[in-house]
Amino acid sequence: MPKYYEPEHFEDCYSSFLEGNLSNGYYSYIDPDCVEDVGKTDFYKDLTDFLNEREKDCIDEKDRYLYLPPLDVHEIAKWMENHEELKRFKNEMDAKKIAVLKDGRQQFCLTSDQFGFSAFEGIYGKENYERYPLAKLLYSCRGKCEEERKEVIGRITEYVKNTRTLGGSFLWPVHQEGNNARACMYNLRRGVGNYLEDRVDLTLREVKHALDCAVELKCGYNNYEEYEKFDILYDYYDYHKKDEMHLKKWLEHFGTFTNFIEYFMLKPFCKKMQTAEGSYEYIPINIIDGREIEQEKGEIRNIVKVRNLREEEILNMLNLLEKKILERTQNMEKAVKSYRENRKDKC
Repeated sequence: MPKYYEPEHFEDCYSSFLEGNLSNGYYSYIDPDCVEDVGKTDFYKDLTDFLNEREKDCIDEKDRYLYLPPLDVHEIAKWMENHEELKRFKNEMDAKKIAVLKDGRQQFCLTSDQFGFSAFEGIYGKENYERYPLAKLLYSCRGKCEEERKEVIGRITEYVKNTRTLGGSFLWPVHQEGNNARACMYNLRRGVGNYLEDRVDLTLREVKHALDCAVELKCGYNNYEEYEKFDILYDYYDYHKKDEMHLKKWLEHFGTFTNFIEYFMLKPFCKKMQTAEGSYEYIPINIIDGREIEQEKGEIRNIVKVRNLREEEILNMLNLLEKKILERTQNMEKAVKSYRENRKDKC
C-alpha cells in the first residue's frame, strides 16, 4: 500500500465532485505538491529524504547536492532535531520549496510536478474537457446508466489517488527568489497547448535529447540541429533568465540520461536497450501503446495525441501509467525508508 497525501475522505469528496461536474456542480481539488500550506502534507519532506538518499547512492561525493525541505513543511521542528548537523543551513531554506545546496551554499530550489495528467477542477469546464484525458473520460459517461457512470467516476478517483504518490512526480528547478513562486516555465509549457500534452514519455524523450547532446557534443544545445528543434525544452535548457537558468545545471548534475533514469527510479517508464558498444541505454516507453518511442527526427510529429484517444484507449493508457507510477512509488518509498533507517543508526 503506497503512502497517500490526499486529505481525509478524499474518495468520497472527489467522486462527488466528478458527479457534480456532470450536473454543473463544483468542488475544489488541488494536487498535494501544490497546496498553499505545505505544512498539511509530508509530500515535500518525503521527496527531500528520497533525494538525499539518491545523492549518496548515485553521485560522486565531491559533486553531491544537499537537499533541505521547505521551512513550512509538517513537523519541521522535529526534522531539525533529527538533523542537528544541518541547523546551520536554516537561512538557506525556502518556505515552500526544496532548497538545493552545494558546498554549503544554495544553488537553486526545486518544485514538484505530478505528471499523472491534470485533475484539478478547471479541466472539467465545457471549453476544456476535450483537451484533458480525465475530463474527456468523465464526459464520455454522460447519458449512461447510473451504474456505468459510477464505475467511470470510481476509476478516475482511484487513478488520481494512486498517481498523486511519490512516483508520479518530476522535480524542476526554480530560482531561490520569489518565495511563493513554485512554477518552472518549462513545466508550464509541458501542458496541453503543445505536443507534450503533459506526457511523461515525451518529456523524458526531451530530457534524453538534452543529456545526449551534452555528453556527445560537449556543447549543450549549440548544435541542436543534430537532434530536433521541435523540443519544447530547447527554449529553456540554456536560457539565462534567472527563473530558468538552473535547468541546464540541474539536468547535467546527473551526467547522462541513463544516470538520470536510474537516479530518479524511472525505469518503469523506459525500455533498457543494448548498444553497439556493449553497454545499454534507456528509451522512453510510449504511454499509449507501451512500445519504445521512435528516436528518428520528424517521427515524433506523427505520434498519436492524447486528445484524439477514444474512451477505451484513454482507460488503457491510464491503466498503464498508473501501474508504472505505483511501481516507481514503491521503489522511491524504499529509498526514503533506507535513508531514515541509516540516520537512526548514526544517531
